Amino acid sequence: MKKEIVYNPQISIADNASFNQVSVASILKYIKDNNIDRRRDEMFRRYLLVKKIKKENKNISIRDIKKKTGLSYNTVVKYLNFDEENFKLKENKISGFDMSNSKNLVKTVSSSVSEILRGIALLYNNGNSFECDLTFSKGLFYKNLDPPKFKYDKYPLSENVKPLDEILETDSSDLFNSVVIDLPFLVKDEKSAITSIISRRFTSFRSVQELYTANDSMLQLAYRLLVCRGILVIRTMDINYNSKQYWISDYVCNKALETGFELLDKFILVSKSKLLSPSGFAQHCARKWHSYFFVFKKNNHR
Repeated sequence: MKKEIVYNPQISIADNASFNQVSVASILKYIKDNNIDRRRDEMFRRYLLVKKIKKENKNISIRDIKKKTGLSYNTVVKYLNFDEENFKLKENKISGFDMSNSKNLVKTVSSSVSEILRGIALLYNNGNSFECDLTFSKGLFYKNLDPPKFKYDKYPLSENVKPLDEILETDSSDLFNSVVIDLPFLVKDEKSAITSIISRRFTSFRSVQELYTANDSMLQLAYRLLVCRGILVIRTMDINYNSKQYWISDYVCNKALETGFELLDKFILVSKSKLLSPSGFAQHCARKWHSYFFVFKKNNHR
């Protein structure tokens, strides 16, 4: 299967290769196949950086901008006096910054976890790998991505994953710039948990209240562990249990806001397939065929 590349014109070719878990040659081929004017985009990237630094500190000197960017004095002066019209594309070429080209867009809907996580990292984590996962499990999220440096799970499955209790029992705070959470969304009683095909593959809760409580505690933990303006990515899903629908995604979003987070974005992961129940029961509501990835930012205003 051809690997989907999420190309970021604001980072180097090597960093694009690392971010997408492909070779440099693959990125160069992507640039060529899509007629991207890389040289123009690199100049434009430097221009945007200079303009951003100047906007954030209007009194900053040219020499200080030079130190921050590594550009020459004359280049800084040139970009300060430029506007976007100075950056012309070569004939028949396109820009990686051009959002009118669908290939450059990070989209809200995908059937690929990797594509969604790459998009979130690109937009909200400066293109960097996520720093900590509190529900790492087998690490399937990171099949095509660099895994987090810090991995925790309630039931660790490998030696490089630490028990979640280890960090729950400390008073440490402001440790990470980004945190990922993917709690189970299944609710099964003891009998169903033993007989259910899905429950044998995935961890489940014994009650809806237990599911809510777990989300509460994990949101509180993430808030404590994140630095100010740190990013939380949490996956959740609505469920149907005992013929009643529970809008878990609404609950998680509202609880996160109550905790002190700001909602930055929402992504929808559409399932490619689903395990079907062999019971043959009549269908009473639409089958849940998608889950959500919420992106929150920690604000220290509580």
